[in-house]
Amino acid sequence: MNLPGSAKTHLYVGLIVAFVGIVVGGYAYTGDRIYDIVYLPVALFGLALVLAGSALAGYGQANRPRLGGRGQDEEPSIFGKLALWITDRARGDDAEPEAEADDVDEPAASS
Repeated sequence: MNLPGSAKTHLYVGLIVAFVGIVVGGYAYTGDRIYDIVYLPVALFGLALVLAGSALAGYGQANRPRLGGRGQDEEPSIFGKLALWITDRARGDDAEPEAEADDVDEPAASS
C-alpha cells in the first residue's frame, strides 16, 4: 500500500490523530462518565483514533529513507530550493538549457 504524501506528513498527522484519540478517550473516562454505558462508544472511538494514528505514524516512520525505509528521496525544503536557486544565479546558470537536437535513429550495423 502506498499512501499519498511524504513520510514526514504521515508521521506528524499520525501523532496528531493519536493525541486526539487520547483526549477523546480520556474525556470518556473522567469523572462519573466512567460508570455510564452511554460513553462506551466515545471511548471506543478514542481507542480507534489512537490505533489509527499510531499505525499511520508507524507507516510514515517506516518509509523515511534516512532511517533505511523504502521511501523515495524527499523533496528539498523551501530553504533548500532557495539556496539552490541562489547558487545557480551566482554561477550564471539562470538561462534556459538549450533544446537538444532530435536524435535520429540510425539502423544498427550488422556484423
